[in-house]
Amino acid sequence: MSSSELQRLIAEASVLAGAQHPCAILGHKWKTTGGRQCPFASDAAWPNCSQAVYECESCDDIDYGDPGGPGHNDCFVMGPCSFACEQARDSLSEDASR
Repeated sequence: MSSSELQRLIAEASVLAGAQHPCAILGHKWKTTGGRQCPFASDAAWPNCSQAVYECESCDDIDYGDPGGPGHNDCFVMGPCSFACEQARDSLSEDASR
């Protein structure tokens, strides 16, 4: 058993004893479960681009790209995930400046 697995078991036991949820203590344990339309895409520009959707293995919370989550980090912090996303973002920026 790894130390992170042991920490998670201790956190889960703490929850059963009335403490905070393990994700509040240790953070979510995200895994990808599918995708959704890229926030940079539109029907007119790059409609087939997608963004990963994440689900926490511990609490089943789902992240659809909300600020602070892994999906938002993929697209807005780390930058566009592909050339198609970069072009869609640039296209939206150009449309907004007109």
